[in-house]
Amino acid sequence: MKILLIMTLLASVAYAKVEIAVTYKYIEDITKSIGGASVSITTLSKPKEDPHFVIARPSLIAKLRNVDLLILNGGQLEIGWLPPLIDRANNANVFDGAKGFLDLSNQIEMIDTHSSVSQTDGNIHPDGNPHFILDPYNVTIVAKTIMRKLSKLDPKNKDIYQKNYKSFKRKWDKNLTLWDTKMKPFEGRKVIQYHKSFDYFLKRYKMELLDTIEPIAGISPTAKHIQSLIAKIKEEKSDLLIMHDIYHNKKAAKLISAKTELTIIDIPHDVDALRGANSIENLFNTIINKLTQ
Repeated sequence: MKILLIMTLLASVAYAKVEIAVTYKYIEDITKSIGGASVSITTLSKPKEDPHFVIARPSLIAKLRNVDLLILNGGQLEIGWLPPLIDRANNANVFDGAKGFLDLSNQIEMIDTHSSVSQTDGNIHPDGNPHFILDPYNVTIVAKTIMRKLSKLDPKNKDIYQKNYKSFKRKWDKNLTLWDTKMKPFEGRKVIQYHKSFDYFLKRYKMELLDTIEPIAGISPTAKHIQSLIAKIKEEKSDLLIMHDIYHNKKAAKLISAKTELTIIDIPHDVDALRGANSIENLFNTIINKLTQ
């Protein structure tokens, strides 16, 4: 009887999954690709939520309490909602700097960094623009970072994680070649955004941001700014479009469109934010298809 009990306990340990909490759906999807059957993942936000202002529901505290690993976007994107959850969960595994804490932004070359900020700058991030995942070339950096962390936390499955990463990268590299070709005609194309959500995407494909609908990061558009933006668009001779995220109100964009005849294109910022964007691969397929169709 004792032998059977010991064997059962050993088996349960051998097949125990790494329990992971992630802040956004895209992290879940990439982590599933790398971890496979060896991981169990809980996502703390909903894909249609504003990633800056996720509702810190009490149920999320319980989800953080017993996980082995927390993977966050970082770059202070979660600064408004995640720290209180970590504090209240009181799980030493996922405190900042602990072995089960992974900040993906630490591996990314961030754009728009600021040495100092003030209240007049709005809700900008001193560490840089945190929406780095919308450069598809950053996806393999994220995948490799997750593979290395899982290999360190769960060395018995290291070979599986490395194999899964290599398979993921081979497929991703083919996608990058295809997307580069599709986006080549968009070099130099100027766009309007509500928020600077897609700057990494624009930089990757050599597109240009004419202006944002919000006058300052995190500040709702004023009538004066909207009128100024309409005048600016009318003076612009090149073909423009509005790339609009799905979590900000489109009232201002619709007014601008009505006055300038610009097309508004709804662009997903995360996996499952829009129909069809049901994986990290299809997130970019959706974005690029919406722009090129």
